[in-house]
Amino acid sequence: LAAWLQALAERRLVVLVLDDAHWADEPSVRALVRALDGCDDAALLVVVQGRPSTAERFGAALQRLGPVELRLRPLSAAAAGELVARLGGDATGTIVARAQGNPYVVEELVRASQGATPSALPASVLGVAQANVDRLAPSARRVLRAASVLGQRFTRAALLAVLGGDPRTVADALDDAVRADAVREDGAEGFSFRHALTRDAVYAMIPERDRVSAHGRAARWIEAEGSAAPAVLAHHLARAGEVERAIACFRDAAQEAVLASDRGAIERIDAEVAALSPTHPARVDLLSMLTDRLLGGDGPAREAAARRALSMLGPGSPRRPLLLARLVGARPDDDTVGEAVAELRLLAAPDPRLLMPLDGIFNVTNAAAALRHQGEILALIDRHQTGTWPTSALVQRRQLERALDEARAPAGASDTEFFRYHEWRFYLLRHLGRVEECGVEVAACAALVPSPRSYMAAQLAHCHAEVAVTTGDLPRALALLGGATATFRALGGPYEREVTRLAIRSAEVLSALGRHREAVEAVEAAEAGLSAMRGMRPLADAVLASAWVVLGRRDEAEAAARRGLQLLHPRWHFDGGAFRPRAAFAGVLLACGAGAEARAQAREALADVALHLAEVSTPERRRMYLSRAPGVGPALGLARELGIA
Repeated sequence: LAAWLQALAERRLVVLVLDDAHWADEPSVRALVRALDGCDDAALLVVVQGRPSTAERFGAALQRLGPVELRLRPLSAAAAGELVARLGGDATGTIVARAQGNPYVVEELVRASQGATPSALPASVLGVAQANVDRLAPSARRVLRAASVLGQRFTRAALLAVLGGDPRTVADALDDAVRADAVREDGAEGFSFRHALTRDAVYAMIPERDRVSAHGRAARWIEAEGSAAPAVLAHHLARAGEVERAIACFRDAAQEAVLASDRGAIERIDAEVAALSPTHPARVDLLSMLTDRLLGGDGPAREAAARRALSMLGPGSPRRPLLLARLVGARPDDDTVGEAVAELRLLAAPDPRLLMPLDGIFNVTNAAAALRHQGEILALIDRHQTGTWPTSALVQRRQLERALDEARAPAGASDTEFFRYHEWRFYLLRHLGRVEECGVEVAACAALVPSPRSYMAAQLAHCHAEVAVTTGDLPRALALLGGATATFRALGGPYEREVTRLAIRSAEVLSALGRHREAVEAVEAAEAGLSAMRGMRPLADAVLASAWVVLGRRDEAEAAARRGLQLLHPRWHFDGGAFRPRAAFAGVLLACGAGAEARAQAREALADVALHLAEVSTPERRRMYLSRAPGVGPALGLARELGIA
């Protein structure tokens, strides 16, 4: 072999590539090294390619040749995704995460994903990982099996709890596993498997009976320590066969996920509970969480969760109304609203618990295509109104003060419900002009915000922005609105309504600052949201039309005003009342030379203000309303300008 290599090298550079060297036997490697020893002066490059075990097995023999060792780094997520796509797999799925940058594993997982059991670990990958483990000493294999029960990461203390035995012996075996690069140190007392698939392969080697007892020991240790997350304890209890205790812990974990706005965690918990007991009552709780728009998820996903939960509840269940409201919120079309109203119509006995679901359905229909159901929804609200919660029926009648006085926080309300309650009171106080009292509600909201990156944090910023508008600090208001918008976008959930509403409000503030071109751009940027939420269009068109007038674009201004007026139906009541956009449209029509129409719209706006004023109880509060309620001053000023009493 040496003579042959030297003969080749005398004529040209020779590159000898030994692929899959990890499969080589030791006599072959020793023979190669002896042959290469005699080629010191030859133009010869030897490339030995193999898995990490190659250097471990043959490093000493190859060291005589003075090798240069190159360890390939894992593929980046982008490169792995590109490889998955090239192989015909789903680059958006779990393959990239499971493979952790190993191209061989990527290929095998793609092949498995196209088979009958796409989520199963391919036998080829399993075999490679298990072969690597089998080379270790029995004590190290025993340590790895115990560690695999604990997951991808584990601590020395947890390992001792699951494995038992002499701590020194366990520590020595763990050191052997670290030297073999099966696990790596991860912090002072922490360790992690080098590759997630190694952990999966080791776990697959454990007999079922041994797994159950090991998970039981892990659960008892975690309970004794009292520091692990509920989801971790639930995982071990479930695999130890303690189903009811596991589901109780999964409930606790789901509540933590709600506070963190982590929809993905709730979906994983629901899948775990479904695997344990598909019809367990806890699933209704979990599915109900997944219908909440504030936790993210697109319309179809929330609709599917609502329908699954409804299918698990009997016809008379008191939980059905809220789920029906969530179903409508996920799919606010005529058929879905009709389906919900038809069921709620059958609940004849007055029940104040129905007011919040009915209010939610009403608000959806106000911005959707299902307007024909509004009258019936309002009738149902009237039937169940008993003064426990403010509803759109009261706002519809301009009874903002009564809605405020009758507001009661629901018994046993969650932090989210309390936040909405105080936010609702803030809304009513602001539109009544009772500015000083708004601070109390803002403070109550602030005390309930779980984190700066949450729905509540964004809504709180919006409340602060409205206070800044009231006090005349428009630059601060604009900054707060921008921060709230950024938070909603960062959350990644279905917050189109909130983002659109904030865009319109930002445009109003920009106009008030004289930045009319930017106001137009803000409204135009929200066009996608406006096309889906036509109920907000009059507010946007009011800003747009007013800005176009100032910019000298009379034709565009008049077109926007007329479009907005067409959508101001009799029950329109966004953001304080129809008088706000109506007065703006009247001013635009006046500037565009349509004086008669301007007067007609100004009269309607003034009449709407009068209806609101009639529902305010005292002279002092009426003065507050006329001087401080948003939009009232401009409506009165235009009426005076036109000589309308």
